[in-house]
Amino acid sequence: MKEQAKSPLVSVLMITYNRANYLEESINSVLYQTYSNLEIVVLDDGSTDDTQVVIKRISDERLKYHRINHIGLISKVRNESLKLASGEYIAFIDSDDLWQKNKLETQLGFIFQHRIDAIFSNITTFDVHGNTDSLNYSSLTIESTSEQILRRILEKGMAIYVSTLLMNKSVLDKIGAFSERLSATEMEFMSRLIAGCEVRCLPENLVRIRKHEVNSSSVIDVEEKFEEKFMILRYFHLNGILGTKAYEKSMLMHYGYLMGNRFPKFSFKIFFRYYYKTIRLNPFSLVPYKAFVRKFLRL
Repeated sequence: MKEQAKSPLVSVLMITYNRANYLEESINSVLYQTYSNLEIVVLDDGSTDDTQVVIKRISDERLKYHRINHIGLISKVRNESLKLASGEYIAFIDSDDLWQKNKLETQLGFIFQHRIDAIFSNITTFDVHGNTDSLNYSSLTIESTSEQILRRILEKGMAIYVSTLLMNKSVLDKIGAFSERLSATEMEFMSRLIAGCEVRCLPENLVRIRKHEVNSSSVIDVEEKFEEKFMILRYFHLNGILGTKAYEKSMLMHYGYLMGNRFPKFSFKIFFRYYYKTIRLNPFSLVPYKAFVRKFLRL
């Protein structure tokens, strides 16, 4: 980015726990940005691997490392990192993700141009096998309003990755920090951010999200996270942000997702729990019957 009269400091917040194998690459993807007026604050949640060794071999005064006793609650650690931010703008990056070199420059340009509070972008995912995939919010453009983005999140279950977000620090005065009562804190925080501020989606793949192998215990984790999504949907419905039809449509979609073939290891007890919830919500919906057929075709 060419030097401008307005080149605000951007605080890039990274929380980490035992990610030494990925840490240096992620940090360098920030330090090598075309926009240089930044600090990267690494908050180490008590790692027991070589995290401190990795940090010591990176020589850049913009890198600030803090270590705390292990907390284990991501939302609380994120909130601790927010207290360390000095910049006018705040960005996040998970300690195994990667930024494109022009990520901050491009996003700041759009924030200044459109006079908005925050912006996020499309992503590319990649795994250990070299497989890649693009996540594009095809129905959203830079002109899509906060209301349109929020409805997309709540009705369609769209996920916004925190590593893509750049926001003015002042938004925290409007919406507060991350909820420490939930596990699915990113969706809840993003929903509050978009509901209370001017936010846009930048249709460019500016972040690479690393995908890890899913372990066998993830079935329980997935159900817990979906239950928290349902709580968020009910909250927005009760507060008039999400209408009755949109609320019903979104709940049916999520129930169908849980019953579908993505999680075949779900027990029949769990399957039928959501099957009956779906019928109670709308007995005329085809969602539970389609899910029933998909489930038993896999047996």
